[in-house]
Amino acid sequence: MYCDEETTSREGERTEDKESSRNRKTFGGRRLAKKEKTGGEGEEMDGTGIKFRHFQQEADLHALKELITADLSEPYSIYTYRYFVYRWPELCILATDEEKENKIVGVIVCKMDTHKRQTNRGYIGMLAVLPSYRKKRIGSSLVQEAIRRMKAKGCEEVVLETEASNGAALSLYQRLGFIRDKRLQRYYLNGGDAFRLKLILTHVNYFY
Repeated sequence: MYCDEETTSREGERTEDKESSRNRKTFGGRRLAKKEKTGGEGEEMDGTGIKFRHFQQEADLHALKELITADLSEPYSIYTYRYFVYRWPELCILATDEEKENKIVGVIVCKMDTHKRQTNRGYIGMLAVLPSYRKKRIGSSLVQEAIRRMKAKGCEEVVLETEASNGAALSLYQRLGFIRDKRLQRYYLNGGDAFRLKLILTHVNYFY
């Protein structure tokens, strides 16, 4: 699922647990985006009052579920959220507004595993930003922080799915170095196609 500063879309995954199976869920060596301060754990994002932290408690789960569900046409069950946030809490990153009593205004939910028994792979499963907080680079900053953490944990690549018709999402991920790996026909329950996007982390040099 992806909700960037300009649009709303969905990236799903068929996770390995039984519950989630019931839900539908550049590089190329070129120079990437100029380094920016995106806001690490507990740090403020460029004087905006927005800070990042990882998932910590059940109250966070209900808040992020509400935020993500508001933009989904194919909502996940609570078990799918728990699959991600309790197995990889450090890869569930929340953007909070300290001027609004640390209200959660954005979230990215990721995981990591071994692909084909040889590649450490990160996966971006969900990304959402409150409509009133879009166009402030919160979505792109969440993605960059998630990539930084996955790379630090030894991931060699990151993948995700996004709607083939979502030009804004495709543009954002391309700016961050993702390429189109595969077109997935009728991937969504509404019959829409998706692109699987991939980022090879050996080619990432922004924020490093």
